[in-house]
Amino acid sequence: MQTQRDHLHAYQTMVGRMSSALLLGDTSHGEPPARRALFGLVMGVVLALLIAVGFGVYGLIKPGGSQAWKKPGAILVEEETGATYVHRGGVLVPVLNQASALLLVGGGAHVETIKRASLAGLDRGPEVGIVGAPEAVPDRGSLVTGPWLLCLAASGGGMGVDLVPGAGTVRAGADRHLWVAAADGTQYVVWDDRKHRLADETVPVALGLGAGPPVTAPTAWLDALPDGPEVGAARVDGDGKAGPRVADAPHRVGDLFEHDTSSGPQHFVLRADGLAPLSRTESALVQAKLGRAATRLDTAALAAAPRSADDSLVSRLPDLATTKALVEAGGPDRALCLEQRPSGARVLSELVTADPGHRPAEATADRAATRLGPASGVLAAAVPVADGRKPLRYLITDQGVKYPLADDESVAALGYGGVTPVPVGTAVLAAVPTGPVLARSAVAVVQKGGS
Repeated sequence: MQTQRDHLHAYQTMVGRMSSALLLGDTSHGEPPARRALFGLVMGVVLALLIAVGFGVYGLIKPGGSQAWKKPGAILVEEETGATYVHRGGVLVPVLNQASALLLVGGGAHVETIKRASLAGLDRGPEVGIVGAPEAVPDRGSLVTGPWLLCLAASGGGMGVDLVPGAGTVRAGADRHLWVAAADGTQYVVWDDRKHRLADETVPVALGLGAGPPVTAPTAWLDALPDGPEVGAARVDGDGKAGPRVADAPHRVGDLFEHDTSSGPQHFVLRADGLAPLSRTESALVQAKLGRAATRLDTAALAAAPRSADDSLVSRLPDLATTKALVEAGGPDRALCLEQRPSGARVLSELVTADPGHRPAEATADRAATRLGPASGVLAAAVPVADGRKPLRYLITDQGVKYPLADDESVAALGYGGVTPVPVGTAVLAAVPTGPVLARSAVAVVQKGGS
């Protein structure tokens, strides 16, 4: 009697014969139809593993072997140490920093990372470079083009050049002013993005600029603002001489008058030919300078008084007496800044307040604290420029240092060929620390002792 095992063997034999018939057209073939394919697959995997193991063992026995140093324009950075080399004339030349390497290679330079063992058999030359040149040079895609901020330090008269302004700035409106003083004591009122010099010590009192001292601003910050008219008491022709009668009483030229209306007081000064209007600011300045009080006029007296056609004192000065202090508007937690942006070959400045993080922590009156984002920079051109001359160009790196650029060839070697420099005020650039000139001709053998 057949067992269950016999049935299983019979079934397997039948399935094998059917597979051979389908694949080979022969029901009596002695080998499984897929045996050769399976054998080839297994042998292929085994051979691939043996080859991989062989390469691994070779790499352990003899590391390195890269030929990247042969590539034209290659700047070689040693993987283990970060040392920089350039291969020139069959010799491996150590280079002080990336800027020197770019200047040495010129256009078409590119960085290649390479193992020390791959450089082991090459002859070495003397170290070359520019001492103090930047270790890292920002690529052209990381150059900042504006806007940026010039922010006053909380004390000490310093300034920060913040080239990562971000958000959080609020423009000072026409109803706000800022009282500042230069290092030499000269005082100004900044209003409508202009600085107005104060003629004397009576002006802050007349305008009610504040009980405390003005904010100290460095020269570079003040120079970034155009000048407005000087603020001081006006002189009236014939001041002190006998003038026309007003309100049936004798008066002298230069006397002040006020008339109350539903929209506020009107201000007048007596000229030789009658009453002339003037602004509230002009009236306050004369009162503080000359100690004159204004005489009040009722409507009838004003209507009967002679009038002058001269209204020059209405618009001679901005009406600063009607504005409020920007410091009060921003509060102690706001930084006082100028937001600058390029406009053609000029730089426009706007008075703004900014988040307190923009206020420089370390700055002096003659040295700005410069802030840039990591690996970013500015290709700057100093303005204004004398007619017929090219502007001086600088590279400002994320270390807060500016480097003069010698010529177009050096600019192109650093990777900035065809990039339009951003105009930056000469006074602002003068406040940024300066490094050595970057020039292809300046890359030389480094003498022992760093000279």
